[in-house]
Amino acid sequence: MVHSSFQPCLKTTNTCSNKSVINFTTRATRKTVTSTSCINTSPQDYNHPPEDDEEENSRSHNHLHEYFPVLSQIAGINWKGNCTYIDTNLSSISNLKLSGGVRFDVNAIAGTVQMSSFIEFPNGKVREIIMKGQKNTTNSSSHVLDLYPPVGTTNGPIYMKITELLPDTILFHELERSTDKMILTGSLSIVQQVEGGGDGGGGVGVTRTELVQISHELAGGGTNDCTIQGHQVWRYTYI
Repeated sequence: MVHSSFQPCLKTTNTCSNKSVINFTTRATRKTVTSTSCINTSPQDYNHPPEDDEEENSRSHNHLHEYFPVLSQIAGINWKGNCTYIDTNLSSISNLKLSGGVRFDVNAIAGTVQMSSFIEFPNGKVREIIMKGQKNTTNSSSHVLDLYPPVGTTNGPIYMKITELLPDTILFHELERSTDKMILTGSLSIVQQVEGGGDGGGGVGVTRTELVQISHELAGGGTNDCTIQGHQVWRYTYI
């Protein structure tokens, strides 16, 4: 969904470009990252309701599903996966290997969301991104949430708009902060896969949850050109 004031165009390994590349993608391995990064920020944990307060927990749980019907299904989990890059001719670029991850943390009472993401490039460099936003809980007709880099950071020139579609999909745009020009658009969907238990053996299959993200890179650059420059297909599993 990811993540964010993201990364450079997949056609280069320059991790300091302002061209967006990852999208919904996180801190699952942040503590082990030692390579050079354009961003050096640490995710800040939101306060959670006290575990011994049942009424507060119940209220938080209800708000979580009311305000974040899809994000609540995947929040608090480190998701990690790989990307298949598709060029403008719809051909897979097999020699471009990218991996990354994403994590969403939500505070149901405050209506806040933090998205932490990372992407690892073929040259070993890692780009980390943090985005935060607050839902307008007083306006039930407002379904779009804006995510920005934390105040006081140099977390890039990009911000995100996301919306949740029941039962299992998040739509998102990445835009330039200076021009509001869209440079990437895509979706993140929750997919349930049942493994095992087939072939007439009578066994019980195991359900595995994946996140599938499909992103489309646009020409952007502050122009009116919305030509698609490439496609990213990410598949994440939780770790």
